[in-house]
Amino acid sequence: MPFVSFGILLSYGIGSALSWHFIAILGSFLPLILIPSLSSASDSPYWFMMQGDEKKGVQVGAGH
Repeated sequence: MPFVSFGILLSYGIGSALSWHFIAILGSFLPLILIPSLSSASDSPYWFMMQGDEKKGVQVGAGH
């Protein structure tokens, strides 16, 4: 939760000096960077499915 609050504060702070279009573009880069890096993380449901262990992938995805 502190990171969400900090992100909102940062957006408002930068938004007072720059156009909201530019802030929206900046805000889209972090998820675009994180998606590929998180898909290769071990012990994720996607990783287990790609390794052929569907049972473990479903367990991890369901939070069990």
